[in-house]
Amino acid sequence: MTPTEIRLLGGFQIAQAGESLAELPARIQALLANVLIHRHAPRSRQQLAYSFWPESTDGQARTNLRRLLLLLRRALPPTDDLFDITDQSVGWRPAIPVALDLATFEDGLSAAPTVGPARRAALNAAVAVYTGDLLPDCYDDWILPERERLRNAFAAALDDLMLLAESERDYPAAIAHARRLLRHDPLHEASYRRLMRLLALIGDRAAALQVYHTCATLLRREVGVDPGPETQQAYERLLRQDEQPSALRADALLDADAALVGRQAEWSTLQQAWRQANRGRPHWALISGEAGMGKSRLAEEMRAWAERQGIAAAQARSYASTADASYGPLIDLLRHPAVRPGWAKLGETWLVELSRLLPEIQAERPHLPPLLPLAEEWQKRRLFEAMGLAFAGDGQPLLLALDDLHWCDRESLEFLAFLLRLRTRGRLLIVGTARSEEMLDNRALQTVMREAAAQEQLTQLPLAPLSAAETGRLAELTGGVALNAPTAQQLHSDSGGNPLFVVEMVRAGDWGAGRGDWGTGTGDWDTRRSAQSQIPNPQSLIPNLATLQNLRSKKNK
Repeated sequence: MTPTEIRLLGGFQIAQAGESLAELPARIQALLANVLIHRHAPRSRQQLAYSFWPESTDGQARTNLRRLLLLLRRALPPTDDLFDITDQSVGWRPAIPVALDLATFEDGLSAAPTVGPARRAALNAAVAVYTGDLLPDCYDDWILPERERLRNAFAAALDDLMLLAESERDYPAAIAHARRLLRHDPLHEASYRRLMRLLALIGDRAAALQVYHTCATLLRREVGVDPGPETQQAYERLLRQDEQPSALRADALLDADAALVGRQAEWSTLQQAWRQANRGRPHWALISGEAGMGKSRLAEEMRAWAERQGIAAAQARSYASTADASYGPLIDLLRHPAVRPGWAKLGETWLVELSRLLPEIQAERPHLPPLLPLAEEWQKRRLFEAMGLAFAGDGQPLLLALDDLHWCDRESLEFLAFLLRLRTRGRLLIVGTARSEEMLDNRALQTVMREAAAQEQLTQLPLAPLSAAETGRLAELTGGVALNAPTAQQLHSDSGGNPLFVVEMVRAGDWGAGRGDWGTGTGDWDTRRSAQSQIPNPQSLIPNLATLQNLRSKKNK
């Protein structure tokens, strides 16, 4: 049996097999919408009567409702097959197949997975049925908050889709979502900035500039204001952008594609961690794996992505030679241009504390009182509070990328744990990397990780070796020539699927020069290898590769 279609989004319609069943008066449309919005539980007659006639007496309002329900039964023959109408309540209980656009939209959003490629497909299906606002011609007081709730849910879904599409390098889809978001809310200035950035990413600078002019014209006409400082800064960056770097931008995108080969699942997980953090749930993402697995490259791509979003992002790293030096990576973070403005405006009380780590503060402000020795636990907490305020800044989203945490000092790790506790509602994501073979030796790191996991503030991303197909794809992006299956399999066997091995072996082995048939499947690998001379031994490529090979060999024993 063909389901009866009921549409509330973008206008009211009840149809079967594409033909309208009835033309209902606006008051009956509103009544049906009220019941369907609250379809999971019956609405008492008293609730309905008050919603529609709040200024009438209770008796008069209930009389009006009885008349409206009688008109509903006359105007819509299948009423008793759709609703359970009793003396006390009116509920949604269809006895025939029904397709309700409102249910498809809301249930689709609720059922969408939180991570993974299925999330994008589910959100796309949900927003496809949102063809407009809830009963746009109804202006009853009760419907206004419901309409706004659905508008916000639709905008949030589009925002997520835009980020998911961009993370997968599907820029046309991301641009389409940004344009739809602007049609939905033409005065949402942040959406103009996002569209400008996406258009700049694909090299369409002229279109990005036009988006700014559209934004400025609309804001001046509708609300009498100019675009805000962030939007004007984005426009000025576009004006300063040299026309030449389109090729460089293409190279950067290719480099980013190489960084994400075999790491799409981890990239999606990082994006989900950021979405959680951006909703006010500070989070820690730890990328682990053997040396050469691409941990730093993945973290760097996340930092670069954040900067493209206009998110403040800073990076630092730990070193084996300075593992015993307290606060080393934090000092680098505090000096980073993305963080420095946050503490430069602090009061002198806090600047004195920060000057323990940043002596330039005392040099720039000689009038500050002298420092007391950091001897007591309360003084350490005071320093932590000062650093917490420095990183909190003006409350804007912040991403901190910390490389080689297996060498990080105890004090820095303790502060990072403190920062997550301090900014319980802040928009903060810490992305850290650590070698799996060495991180177990850092007891402070293990303690911090356990605490973050207990508070559900930790996402771990262990990186595995690449598959043979992924190895071939990375080699193609690195060397510019597609490899046939046997060649990719041999490269995978020799490299162990280690991305660093793959890249260095391709670069040093002169792949692609005069070997175009390797990509066609016609080349004979065993003949061309000539006793493996075509691919150098990893240990002969660069000194570090010998160490990496030894680490991999030990793991396989």
